[in-house]
Amino acid sequence: MKKIIINMKESTKKHFSIFILLLLFAIVACNHIPDNLFWENTLNDVESYMDNYPDSALATLNDLKKAQLIGTNESVKINQRQEAHFCLLLTIAKDKTYTPIVSDSIINIACDYYLHSRGIDDYDMARAHFYLGQVNFALNEYEKAATNYYKALAIIKPYIYHKGQKSQHSLQKYYKLTGLIYGNIAKTLFKNGLYDKTLKMSKDAYHCYAQAKDSTNMIYSLRNIGRDLSMINEYDSAKTYFERAIDFANKMHYATIANSLFLDLSQFYYLFGKKDYDSA
Repeated sequence: MKKIIINMKESTKKHFSIFILLLLFAIVACNHIPDNLFWENTLNDVESYMDNYPDSALATLNDLKKAQLIGTNESVKINQRQEAHFCLLLTIAKDKTYTPIVSDSIINIACDYYLHSRGIDDYDMARAHFYLGQVNFALNEYEKAATNYYKALAIIKPYIYHKGQKSQHSLQKYYKLTGLIYGNIAKTLFKNGLYDKTLKMSKDAYHCYAQAKDSTNMIYSLRNIGRDLSMINEYDSAKTYFERAIDFANKMHYATIANSLFLDLSQFYYLFGKKDYDSA
């Protein structure tokens, strides 16, 4: 029965993305919308629901590819900026849905485009380098990943310090991206055993998520800070951060996250033991 329900959900998701594409094509055909405007509207729509519905975003982008709208003689015309946006969104959707990525060729199309359009799409250029770092990390290319995370950080940081030039909504998305960058730099440092540096990056990530009002990532950052503190033998402080994360999750009524954090706290006690903890 469970399997049938899962299959029904997958079928519904697939039919929904196909319906959206057919609807868009119908609008283009009936109203003679220019090709570039069609692409602009479609990609912006995908962008709008990417965070909340990454599976649907990926399905729509894959359907666009299956329809051979890119790279064929009969394709709907797409300019370089839109192609870069498509490649960036496809990589983001795969990253968010934990879909295996076997090559950096797609995201490099976006990076190459944004490299030659500085001052226009710097936010997207920072995103492109960040997600290139994500691809590098997935391919076990950890040094390349760190290099691209730091490139993304160098691009995005000046925008954080010039707050007056942006709306509050725009500023929040810059802070969220910066938080993601710091958090994943911390991930590479942690993997290399550089726990003091990892702790600083995790705290920077938390600060950025707080500015972005991103409660979910704030909670995970508190958990990460606790993890980092435990690795440098600051057990009391580590326990405090794990508990803060759990309290925050409960306050926000994030039951699933709270349950996972209880497991993290249990693992903390298991790894370091009551004896080690009492002697700290």
